[in-house]
Amino acid sequence: MRQIISVLLAVVLLPLLMKKKVGFGAAMLITGTVVGFSGGLDARSIFVAFTKVFTTPSSVKAILVVALVSIMCGLLRKYSIVDSIVDSLKKIITGQKLLMVSIPAVMGIMQVPGGAAISAPFADSIGKDLQLEPPVRSVVNLAFRHISMFVLPFSANIIITQGIVPEIDIYALIGLNLLFVAVMITAAWFLYLGNSPGGTLPAPAPGERKKALGTLLLNFSPIYMIVVFNVAFGLPLYIAVLLCIGITFFLSDRKDFPANIRRSFSSKITLMMIGIYFFRNVINSFDEMLILLNGLFAAASNTAILGAVAVFAVLFGMITGLSLVPMTLLLPLVAPLQISSNEMLLYVWFIYIWSFIGYYFSPLHLCQILSNECIGCSLGSTYREYRFFMPILMGSSFVLYSICRMIMV
Repeated sequence: MRQIISVLLAVVLLPLLMKKKVGFGAAMLITGTVVGFSGGLDARSIFVAFTKVFTTPSSVKAILVVALVSIMCGLLRKYSIVDSIVDSLKKIITGQKLLMVSIPAVMGIMQVPGGAAISAPFADSIGKDLQLEPPVRSVVNLAFRHISMFVLPFSANIIITQGIVPEIDIYALIGLNLLFVAVMITAAWFLYLGNSPGGTLPAPAPGERKKALGTLLLNFSPIYMIVVFNVAFGLPLYIAVLLCIGITFFLSDRKDFPANIRRSFSSKITLMMIGIYFFRNVINSFDEMLILLNGLFAAASNTAILGAVAVFAVLFGMITGLSLVPMTLLLPLVAPLQISSNEMLLYVWFIYIWSFIGYYFSPLHLCQILSNECIGCSLGSTYREYRFFMPILMGSSFVLYSICRMIMV
């Protein structure tokens, strides 16, 4: 019981530290230490939990991947490779609706806090041509920007999920995520773009579209080649990302490349990963709690478990404006459970979805705040646009989970 209470302490302490402007990584280290001591662990056990972060291959690889991805994304921005991708899209896609959703989707690859502000000017400009109201432009920008969070094997959320629950096949998780993404983008398209008259941009000159397609494939290669190296050649993800940094080198003008690598490295993201895995190791040290949780999962109905996950994830996603907070608190609780691999995959998927929902609709969601500021609309006006979108996402999560459970379990 003491260990359960100590975990509940984390539920209070972590958001409190975040409100006090303590960085997420430092907050996780503090929370893990407090939870460990309050749960009955001694100093040696807590130290072991910390050292395991650097001695467990899965956590070391995950930290390395996220650090390398932050470097690669920084280089893609610094050498204007992303701008070149957008320019190519404008020459290939003449339909304004499709172009409006494609640019945020591509920009979403740049995993930076508040990154929706990068694509907001494009969504605002095209949205005006489509006669969309400002809050609709902001909502469309936000919805399509977040596709990458679900489908990129090197997104921080995917990597962290695999690090906490290493037995999960990330491509199986991405496959399930695609079902939810299909619902999300279909709902966003018909709710916000369905009644727009649309429009067509001037057709490119003969041969220009073909040339633009070649340029797009070349400049986009650091992204898709990660998957090729990982899946087709079986290379570890961190090696795949490292090779794609090499591709970025050849795509760039190579000026100040070593210096830009150093500037692109994010110590905050690295510390965040260390804090997350330290907290996971502390939770995994609570033997009595894990036995109790296994019993509770066996006794509780599936509906009750899903309901508890949904409420918890929304609560802490809304409070903090971060998807990683509910994920970090919930995934370590299900990771040690004695259940089948498919059941584990489905629970992890459900946690993933609801951590996103809590974060996405949070008034503290930085992407939403910056997108609204750039486009010029209030938070209240965007929430009014969510009156159908939000229940569709929430309801579809339960429907999709139930269907997949009937098929997989």
